[in-house]
Parts: sequence; C-alpha cells; structure tokens
Amino acid sequence: SRQVVRRFRCMLLFHGTTLKAYRSIEKQIDVYYNADNETDFGYGFYLGDEVYARQTAHAKSSVARRAAGRNEGDCIPILLAFEVDEEAILRKYKCLVYKHKNMEFLNNVFISRYNRGKDMLKVDYISAPMADGMVNNVMKYYMAKESAFRKSVALFRYWLPVFHRQRVIKNPDVLKFVHLMWHKQV
Repeated sequence: SRQVVRRFRCMLLFHGTTLKAYRSIEKQIDVYYNADNETDFGYGFYLGDEVYARQTAHAKSSVARRAAGRNEGDCIPILLAFEVDEEAILRKYKCLVYKHKNMEFLNNVFISRYNRGKDMLKVDYISAPMADGMVNNVMKYYMAKESAFRKSVALFRYWLPVFHRQRVIKNPDVLKFVHLMWHKQV
C-alpha cells in the first residue's frame, strides 16, 4: 500500500474589500490599517470564510461609493483568497484561540472594541468566532440595570451557534505564513 504524504498544511481564508484597498494590500498588508475601527479584536488584518468575506466586500464597496458620491471603479467589491499556514503560526507565535464563544471571549471583544487603536490583548494571532454584532447588545444589557429576564434573553441570543469564524493577524511578522493566492470581483 502507498503512503500518502501530506505536502500542504495550509488553509484557504478570505478577505473582502474594494479594488482600491486591494491595490494597497497587494503591495503590502498593513495590520494597523483599521486601528480606529470598531472591530472584534481591534487592529489587525482580518480573514474569514468566503461567504462572510463576500458580504464584507459588498458592504465596504457600498460605503466607499457613498463616500465618493458616485460609482467609481475603485469602489468595486473584491474577494481575496489567502493560503494560511495556521499550524506554523500557532507553533511560533503568541496566539489566542477560541473554539466557542465564552465569557473570556466576550470580555476580550468588549475590551478591544472600547480601546480602539490600543493593543490590549498582547497577542500576534487570533482564531475565534465572529461576534456577529451581538456583543454591543449583550454588554448594554449586562451593564445596565435591566431585568434578569432581559439579560438572559440577550445572553441566549448571543450564545447561538457560531456560523462564521475569523482569524486576526496582529503582528506583521506573522504575514510570512500568509500568501495571496487570487482575487476576483464579486
């Protein structure tokens, strides 16, 4: 019997953006680009599944078109595919990995969102579920003097199954394990 040798241990992950941003990413990925945005884990280069990346590309394109006041070519939604050697990253760098949403995950997303531009977590790479927009609602109910019932409803909605996962590259050195494979208009 022949032994199968596993040559590639890489995974394919996606990033949704605009044509203008793609041109910049193609030259060099800037992990600090979105430092002022309210993202789950603060600054970083975010990668995820193809479905979510397509949605992100269209959302970014829509925002760019509104800002430009017209439908410019630079606003075209673009899907980028990256080959990522996550095994090597997890071995060589300080990483934070969440298989599921839990209170530590919720706390770290909350800390990151409300301390924009600051590196509160001190890690190089994150693999986690996407907060899917629920974190702000959960934290609002959790911190407010709401009834136990309203808090439990918010938490129940938050803990629903994870449909999308994200990878966040926070250290530029990690990018040596991330390679752009292709891009296309979506």
